[in-house]
Amino acid sequence: MHHSVAQARQAGTPLSCILLTLPSLGPINHQLGRQAGDRLLTQVAQQLKTGLRPGDRLSRYGDRSFLVVCPQTPPAQALLAAQRMEAQIGKHCEAVAARPKVRICHLTPEMPSEDALLDVLEHTPPLETA
Repeated sequence: MHHSVAQARQAGTPLSCILLTLPSLGPINHQLGRQAGDRLLTQVAQQLKTGLRPGDRLSRYGDRSFLVVCPQTPPAQALLAAQRMEAQIGKHCEAVAARPKVRICHLTPEMPSEDALLDVLEHTPPLETA
């Protein structure tokens, strides 16, 4: 992420981050076991990978979230990408409870570091979904 932020600042190009959190992972682990939770994480990661564009970066973030760093992606394009990812997860993952909470944040000149970007992202309200 550090490289993506530095590159966006240097080139003056937009950078967006999408955080997808699976709030149901804890209950799945407790009710069905950690293997079921691990299968769900694997399925979600596979679905997210299929929707990435060249240059996008996917990583695990914490114990129940995925972070997608989207270089050269303005806010409107990031929103469409996030909605596409959420739909992809819902369509292809076995657990109905796999519907993620989705947050989006965009790098601004006022953000002094990638830590500041992540802090804003973590505290951004989730998107309203259908």
